[in-house]
Formats: sequence, C-alpha cells, structure tokens
Amino acid sequence: MRRMDEKGVSPVIGVILMVAITVILAAVIASFVFSISPPTAKAPNVGLRALGGDKMIIIEHIGGEPLNCTDVTVYVDNVKYTGTIDCVTDSWLTVGERVELANTPANQPGVHKVKIIHNPTNSIMLDATVQVYSSSSSSSSSSSSDSGSDSGS
Repeated sequence: MRRMDEKGVSPVIGVILMVAITVILAAVIASFVFSISPPTAKAPNVGLRALGGDKMIIIEHIGGEPLNCTDVTVYVDNVKYTGTIDCVTDSWLTVGERVELANTPANQPGVHKVKIIHNPTNSIMLDATVQVYSSSSSSSSSSSSDSGSDSGS
C-alpha cells in the first residue's frame, strides 16, 4: 500500500541532485580557472666558464642559448660587480664570445669567486673560482668550475 504523500518525493530528490551536481561542477571549473597562473620566466640554458686573466676575470659563453647581458648580475668575491658588462653583439652573449670584467678590486692577483645570477628567474648561471694573475707573475689562468643552468622545471 502506498501513501498519498510519497508521490512528490521523487521529483524533489531529482531537483536536489541536479542542483548539487551543478554546484560541484561549478566549483571544480572555478578552482581550475583561478589556479592557472601566468607563465613564469624560464632561465636560458647556458654554459658559462670563468677564466682568470692578467689582472682581469673573463666570462666565456661555451654553449647553449644566447644570454642577454642586461638580465644578469655578476658577483666577484660576493660583491656585486658595478662595472659595465660589454657584450659583443647587441647586449647578447653568444657561444664563443667573451666578456672581460676589469677595474674591480677582485682583479688583484689571487683566487676569486665568481657568481652570475639570471635576474628574471633568480637562477645561478655560474658559480666558479678563478685564479687571476699579473703579467709580472708566472702563474697561469685556471678555472676550477664550469657551470650551466639546467631549467628543466
């Protein structure tokens, strides 16, 4: 035997389920749309080498993508290099090109630490130790570390 008040139950439950599905679907879509972030800058894949020279430090591009010299900060012995970084072609450093860092207190003969940071991504492009010499001394140039960025993330 059926009761008379049970006839309206099925349509009410159907409407409640449809509203619940709609709300859940809207929440999922909104969370997806609002979680999309703008594309982040990617560090160029670059191989750099630091060399010691006659009272100077030389940065050499040994492989990878061109590097915009205006996008980097150079530190020598943990002090920001304030001199001009003169790239060979239009402020871009490409494979085989070199940049000389002169007129810095770290260009005195001895061992110096060189670090190059890519500013847009805050990535370390080079972290090396170099031997700077004087033409009056007999030591040769050396680089104890080659480094390249690997931005696989």
